Amino acid sequence: MKLSQSVDLYIQHKRDAGMRFESPAQILRSFLRHCDDIDLHRITVHQVTAFLDGLGVRPSHLERQTRYAACLLRLLGSAR
Repeated sequence: MKLSQSVDLYIQHKRDAGMRFESPAQILRSFLRHCDDIDLHRITVHQVTAFLDGLGVRPSHLERQTRYAACLLRLLGSAR
């Protein structure tokens, strides 16, 4: 499965469950742009950490960064 398909399905799943899911959807789409539309099994830990590091998250926003990482992991886990 391609990353774009997985992102779209995950966002739709969250919205179907009644969540607005706007900010996380923006982050996931940004991750998609960062990685290009590759197969999920080709995504590396390095790509994920480089993306999260590139968010410029200050230490005071560590909790948000952790949520983004968890969201990405759920996305990748749900599509395999």
